Amino acid sequence: DLSKSTNSGGCLSLVAIALMGVLLVGNVLEFMQVKVSRQVEFDSELDDEITVRFNVTVPHLPCAYVSVEVVDALGTNVFNFTKGLKKFRLDATTADAPHKKLPYVERLHHRFYIPANVPGAASFFETTRSLDPVQVETEDEFAQALRTHRAVIAIYGVHWCEFTQIVLAEAGKLRQQVASARLSRFVEVVFVNCTNSAPHMSSSFAESRPELFRSDAYNSAAKRMYISGMKAESLCYKHHAIAYPTVRIYTEHSQLNAVEYVGKPEAAQIFSATRLILGKKDLKEEGDVLSPSEAVKELVSKAEPYMKRANGFGRGDKSSLDKDPERKQKITDFANEIRGLGESADAILALMQETVSITIGKAAVEAAADGFEGCELQGDMQL
Repeated sequence: DLSKSTNSGGCLSLVAIALMGVLLVGNVLEFMQVKVSRQVEFDSELDDEITVRFNVTVPHLPCAYVSVEVVDALGTNVFNFTKGLKKFRLDATTADAPHKKLPYVERLHHRFYIPANVPGAASFFETTRSLDPVQVETEDEFAQALRTHRAVIAIYGVHWCEFTQIVLAEAGKLRQQVASARLSRFVEVVFVNCTNSAPHMSSSFAESRPELFRSDAYNSAAKRMYISGMKAESLCYKHHAIAYPTVRIYTEHSQLNAVEYVGKPEAAQIFSATRLILGKKDLKEEGDVLSPSEAVKELVSKAEPYMKRANGFGRGDKSSLDKDPERKQKITDFANEIRGLGESADAILALMQETVSITIGKAAVEAAADGFEGCELQGDMQL
């Protein structure tokens, strides 16, 4: 039963031994190797939901503009998720001092612009005089306004927008009220015209370059190049003003200290928001006889007797006043009496509107979406 050895048989045996050795070493190495596997298993027998905790930072978007949406694999959507969600404001001061993060309080009313419709008795105290806002076209002009005033109310808008026209009309009344309150030293009202700047293309350019808009020869690259060039020079683009009209209030001579006005485009309500901001400024600067807070207190003190009388008129709507001609006449006579006060009349009229209105006194501001303030979101959700 013995077979004769051959060279080919010996080579085959060596190959087989080598192959077994390789397989042995490979299996030993694979057995000794540590593998990390991550997976989430859902135990439907214990609970139908799982808790997900998260912490997300958005460095250049204010909390007022941040929302959370949840979409699962089955296509179920949950929009504007808020349960268990906390927002903290971030800015240049919080980078090295996390303890300075301030919680963001969500407001019930949102930013929207509708034609001004002052209700009830407040309509009798409308300002009739107007001062056009200062038109700003360059960064230097805007910086000059910031340097020379403690607060700058900036209206960003475009002439073709009807809501911009509404806000501009109220801005003229607002500037008159500021002058009447002797606050022009501290406050300026400016209009930043975004009509011929990004993200909109001017009509004159469209008419001069029709070849860019022909369907048979549409040069999208040239159009994009022009728009990007406009954006680089646009004051509105630099300030991240992409919705028109946008009303911002800048304080402390800095673009970093900006808040967005939230509410209806009524001069008295914007004046109320500005007055609340100035009321917190106690420091005098060179040339100031009064601090902003002292100037505001002086105005309120002067208007206080009239505000007490105005409280007696109530907050009825226009229809209820039409049914009570005697009361309506008393309010009309009182408003005319205030208009006869001279220089301070328009400011006192604004305070009267706030006194007899439920909404005007609730003017609100929030962080401006200007790229200088961010948001940190913390929370947990059930999935």
